Amino acid sequence: MKKNGWSCRLVAVSWVCLFVLGACAQPVVSDGDKGVEAAAPALASEVAYARGAGRISLRIAEGWTYEIQEEADDGTFSIIFWSDEDPAGRMRVSYHETFGVCGTGLEQKETQIGGYPAWQGTYDQKEVWDYIHIPDEDGDYVVYNENDSAWWKVHESEVMEMLKTLRIGTDA
Repeated sequence: MKKNGWSCRLVAVSWVCLFVLGACAQPVVSDGDKGVEAAAPALASEVAYARGAGRISLRIAEGWTYEIQEEADDGTFSIIFWSDEDPAGRMRVSYHETFGVCGTGLEQKETQIGGYPAWQGTYDQKEVWDYIHIPDEDGDYVVYNENDSAWWKVHESEVMEMLKTLRIGTDA
């Protein structure tokens, strides 16, 4: 009987150790170009902003900076973020009451971002997408990629990890 009691305790302690070690592990991101796996960026701070019907929250990685910009009297605003190592490149997550695009030279495809169904738009057959549009009942949310392909190749995995944390509308 004592032997069985110790076995139960040993199993319980083993499960606790596995849980604790699993919680401490860094998630792994694959770098498809090099076949190398690297640790996901540490997400340092949560940014949340609301204005009118729009609400956005997003976790920003360590080594990145952000600012909030109110763009118009109609309730439009953006969270703009960039790498401290390469501040010329910018990403922008915006709320608009309505969003429209010019169709000339535009290719769109369905995608998901932050778990939301969305449309990715690319103009003039560029290598890098220009925007991802997330329609919502309270307005439109748009992620703008304001960068060239060289910047995107360096920062894509970090940006996409941050965008996985995107919450909009009533989820934010």
